[in-house]
This record gives sequence, C-alpha cells and structure tokens, in this order.
Amino acid sequence: MLRNDSAIRAINLEHQSCRGLMRWLTLWTILLSFALRMYALGADSFWNDEAGQAFVTIQTDINGILNIARSHAMAMPLDYLVTATVGQLGHTEGVLRLPSVFWSILASLLYLAFVKKVCQSQAVALLTIYILGLSPIHIQYAQELRFYAALLFFSIASNLVLLRACRESRLKNWLIYVTVTGIGAYFHPYVLFTAINGVAYLLLNHRASLRKGSKVFGQLVLSSLSLALIFLPGYLYFAGNENFQYDLLPWGGTILNNVRIGMGWRSVSYSPTLPVHEAWHWVLVVLSILGIITVFARFARNSTLIAFVIGSVLQIGVILLADWVKGYWFTYRQLIHLAPVFMILAAIGLDSAISYVQRSEVQKKILLILSLILLSVAVFSSLTTYYSFEKSNGRLVTDYLLQTYQSPLPVYIIPGYEEKIYRWYLLQHESDRGILEKIVPLDWDTLTLKKNESQSASYLLLPVILSTEEQGTLSQLGYHQVYKPAGNWRGSRAVWITK
Repeated sequence: MLRNDSAIRAINLEHQSCRGLMRWLTLWTILLSFALRMYALGADSFWNDEAGQAFVTIQTDINGILNIARSHAMAMPLDYLVTATVGQLGHTEGVLRLPSVFWSILASLLYLAFVKKVCQSQAVALLTIYILGLSPIHIQYAQELRFYAALLFFSIASNLVLLRACRESRLKNWLIYVTVTGIGAYFHPYVLFTAINGVAYLLLNHRASLRKGSKVFGQLVLSSLSLALIFLPGYLYFAGNENFQYDLLPWGGTILNNVRIGMGWRSVSYSPTLPVHEAWHWVLVVLSILGIITVFARFARNSTLIAFVIGSVLQIGVILLADWVKGYWFTYRQLIHLAPVFMILAAIGLDSAISYVQRSEVQKKILLILSLILLSVAVFSSLTTYYSFEKSNGRLVTDYLLQTYQSPLPVYIIPGYEEKIYRWYLLQHESDRGILEKIVPLDWDTLTLKKNESQSASYLLLPVILSTEEQGTLSQLGYHQVYKPAGNWRGSRAVWITK
C-alpha cells in the first residue's frame, strides 16, 4: 500500500512539474512574441496604405475620420478610430503601430485558450502559439498600421464565443457571439465569416441528435441574420458605392501561391535580387501533413478541430468569391487570420512526433524544449530577411527633398496613389518649402505626355525596382538618379531629376 501511495505521489509530482514547465514556456512564448513584434517597430516609414490611415490623426472632427475610412477599400471605421485615439500620444511610426502589436498578442492568448478547449492538450496549445509567435507573415502585419492584426484578434474571439454558444446553446452565449462578432465586423468584415465554422461544427458534431442540432442551427441562423442587420448600415455607408474593376491577380502569380503565403507555407519575396528562405515554410508544410494524418486517424476525437479546418477552407473560397464579385484583387494578406487554425495542425503533427519518440515525462520535457529551439532555428533566416526588408523609405525620401529641393520644380510621383506618403511626411515638418503644392501624381503614360509638353526640369519619385522598358523611358526623357537607398527592396523609392 505504501509503495502504491509513493508511486501515486511521484506521478503527481511529475505532472505538477510538467504543468510548471508549461506555464514557464507559455510565459516565455508570449514575451518572445511581444519582443519580436516590438523589435524595430518604428524603423521603417509608412507605406502607402499605412500613410492613408495615419491621416486620421490630423483630422479635426469625426466626419474627417469617417471620410478617410470610406475612401479605403472595404474599410470599416473602428480601426481608424483606434488610430485617431492613439494619435493623441504621437504621430511616429512606432506609436501608431502599437495597437497592431497588442491585437496580435491578445490573439495569441485567445488561441492558447481555444486550442486547449478544442484539443485538450497544453503541449499542442503551447506549440501553436509558439509557431504563431515566430510566423514572419504575422509579425509583419503586427507591425503595420492596418486592420489585419485586429482581424486576427476578433476572428479568434468570435470563434471562441461561437464554440461556446454551439456547445452550450443559451441566449446569453448567442448574445455574446453576436456582440463580439458585430464589433469585430466594424474592424474588418471577414470576422462575419466565422459563422461558416459554426455550420461546419454543427454538421460534424450533431449528426446523432438531429433535433438538438436543428435547434442550435436555427439559433446560429438567427444570430447570423442579426449580424447581417447590424453590419448592413456600415456596409452601405462605407462600402456600398465601391465599384472596382481590377483583375483577381493583377500582379501575376497564382491563387494557390497566394494561399500558401497566407497560410505561412511559402515565403514573401521582398526583393527580386535576394534568395528566398523556405526552411521555415517547409517545416510547417511537413508538420501540417503529419498533423492532418494524426487528426483524421482519430476523427471522432478531433471532430471539432476538423470542423474549424473545413470552415477555414470554405472561408478561403468565400473570400475569393467576394473579391471576384466586388472586382477586387485577391492577395495573401486577406487570409492571415485563418492561418493559425492550420498552425494547430502543425502543432499536432509535432506533438505526435514527440509522443512517438518519448519514453518518459522527462524525455517529453526535453523533446518539447528541443522542438522550440529547432523551430527558432528554422525561422531564423526568414526573420532576418523580414527585419532587413524596408517597407518604405518615404521619410528618408522626404528628408532628401527638403534638403535639396530647387523651387519651383514640380515633383512627379509614380505610382500616383503614393503621393499620400510624401504628403504625410511633409506635414510633419514645420515648413514643406513649397513642395506640397508642387506634388503631381502620375503614371508612365502621363509622364511621357508631360515631358513632351514641357522640357522644364522636374523631380520624379519612383520605385527602386524598375523594368527594362521603364529604365529606357527615363533615359529617353533625360532623367538621372540623385538619391537611391542602400537596399533593393520592393518598398524602397528613389529620386530622379532632369536638368
């Protein structure tokens, strides 16, 4: 009897030790995620979309803020109101990007809770948020003045309360789901698509009890209709008059490659002259495949997770359809809020590999720590490339213009929509030296017409990366480069001038 008591105590101590380790590793993961998102947060200038959103900080009334939101494609007002509020603390890049950092960290905490509920495993939950914390694509959008980090947060928040409502179908739970999702939709409309996960969950988990399933399904439908009514005024006011005529893939590439980048299964190419590091992404692909095999081998046990995976796949299809109907382009950043669901599969794949090898709790602890180290090694090259990447050098270009500007030369900008970047940075100075009124947004055809009409000198702000044809046009028009950044990044811009 004493032996049995001693054995039980030893097992309990071992489990307590394991739980203690998990708590410390979870804390380390959150702190590491935060550090990676704070690192060099304000180093790069705002790129075009960020600069457009930054203008809400200098509006004098609510109408100015709402009008800026209305001018952006399918943008809802709440993220812009958050930016306007934070703008009271300062207008620097680091300050205005802070909300995205916090949305991202809060999303990780919610995924920790979500995975524990769905998978009943602390190890899988830890591995999921560790992968999410290291993910270069998620770090990138946690460091941008845009609504994608908020979308990530409200998407998982909506999924969490939706799961609770489907499992415990009470009025209170459905009201919480409608409230959280309704607020999230006014940050980004894609939060509404979590209802698809609810349908998938009910189809897989209430097959045996049609009566109960139909009742919960009816409540989901009623909640979705309520959300449609809540969102309808916002859609009509902010997006009702939008009429786009873009190709689905205007910059080339394929739908599959965009999906792979959005899921973290392929690198973003930040420069055409640098190698693309794929070690991290192939690790995720292999682990995800192993996770899929593990999950479907135990279908009944993992039916909830499978439902959310199927729901996420269906959401990709709905997003593609919405882009096509609206005449808007499809890009990988529209999917990053769905990627963590697939990261759960990668975490399960890694956890199953650990479980297959381990022979004791001590071995499991060692293997878990080694796994975190190996994941960090695998992502190192991708993160190094990302942190070297220059999103924009608009601040430096503006500083150069202010130092060297020859009044009253016009300042042509191609592509023309990027003029807002330079307007923003010029407004941050006490004097713009008259440059603001000389800014002229153009495209390549109008540039040629302008130069044919007038042979006078002019400045020209252009992307660093140019085609052979574009370089030939500049030579014919008499432009020569006077300012070029050190890197050959897709976000970098150069200054040209004619005599």
